[in-house]
Amino acid sequence: MMGKVVLLAGAAIVLLTAAMAFPQGVIIDHTCTDLAQVPMEYIAAAQNGFRVHYAHRSHGSQITVGLGLIEAGAGAYAVAVESLNLPGETGALCIYTGMPGNDYPYPEDYSNGVQAFLDSHPTVNVSMFSWCDELKTWNEAQVNDYLTRMSHLEEANPNVRFIYMTANAQGEIHNRHLRNEQIRNYCRDNGKVLYDFGDLDCWHEGSQHTEGGIPVEHPAYAGDYEGTHVNAASCVNKAKAFWHMMAILAGWQGGVPPGPGPGPGPSGPPLSLRADKEFFSAAYDTITIFATVQPASGFTPYIRIATPTGSYLYIGSGGGLVPGSALGGAPYLRGPLTLGATLTDYTVAAFEFGNIASGTYRLEGALVGSGGIIGEIFSTDLIVEQRAFSPTRRTGHGADKIGVGDRLLRRGGPRIADGRMNPPP
Repeated sequence: MMGKVVLLAGAAIVLLTAAMAFPQGVIIDHTCTDLAQVPMEYIAAAQNGFRVHYAHRSHGSQITVGLGLIEAGAGAYAVAVESLNLPGETGALCIYTGMPGNDYPYPEDYSNGVQAFLDSHPTVNVSMFSWCDELKTWNEAQVNDYLTRMSHLEEANPNVRFIYMTANAQGEIHNRHLRNEQIRNYCRDNGKVLYDFGDLDCWHEGSQHTEGGIPVEHPAYAGDYEGTHVNAASCVNKAKAFWHMMAILAGWQGGVPPGPGPGPGPSGPPLSLRADKEFFSAAYDTITIFATVQPASGFTPYIRIATPTGSYLYIGSGGGLVPGSALGGAPYLRGPLTLGATLTDYTVAAFEFGNIASGTYRLEGALVGSGGIIGEIFSTDLIVEQRAFSPTRRTGHGADKIGVGDRLLRRGGPRIADGRMNPPP
């Protein structure tokens, strides 16, 4: 079943690791609550690829309670949430809540203790803190200190994605509104990921509630379901936005357009990929992947194939296909590279495969520079069908084959991975 997937993986995608910036920031707000928009493959990728640390006060439990309500109605959105312990459940998004020895930590508990926590929990790759009422009284300098501490944590932990958050919007409190705006502006200006808790409080069915000229929690959310200070509908709404965010971190581009970044302008992706055909036989077929790369400097190419089941395979610099998660990790191809002229229809990889699952695979590719994604992410579909084939197969020297259960390995490796980006002789 890997054959086709592997081939598509020969395309490439940028893994949205913590070290990769979102030039325009990612703001998760009231526009991010339609779960029907989010492909389930990215939900599965988040479940398989992320281990989340979530330190929160009582208001923050709205998210975890909402996640449980969504899972109760749709098991595919499985979560495993434990206080003061990191679950190990397979097929679920695993979330550790609190700080060691403190299930409802204050901001200073988080900022002073999260580094030690991450050092002792090396599999955690997402961390976030949710406010209670602190921003009612905090001043601009205190919030700037919070933002600076978060930035330092990002620098010290490049493999962890830190999520910034605004506070709730319960009651007409102007200072809290100003501090929320301060956090929003910082995240937009500095390419951060922001879960806008306060904005989600204020909107219900397309209508924003305001009092005294500032956004305030919508009356439709009044209640105290399981001690969350809001009703169940608000909890579910917050959880939908959380899943939306996790899907974006897993690589989904449906909710947030990529920022411009350095390199080529908006005319198209700086890396585009194509296969020698669009439809393939699941029983046996061959595939060749070609790349066209626009002039760019200081980039590393990411090339992967996403399967119908949500798994991924990446082209590696050693000449084979490397299984990985949506989050990924260190670059699989060598870089940084520089290309002074357009490289057209460059052969990335060529494979034979057999006995793979039919379905739609996605070939994805992107270039990543020091500032994140360069230009746009490229994506195209490859279709694998069940159909008859001729039993003749190339088996001599140089043949690249894959069978059921085999890992696809191409001796010699894709040339785009050789660190030179030079056309073949």
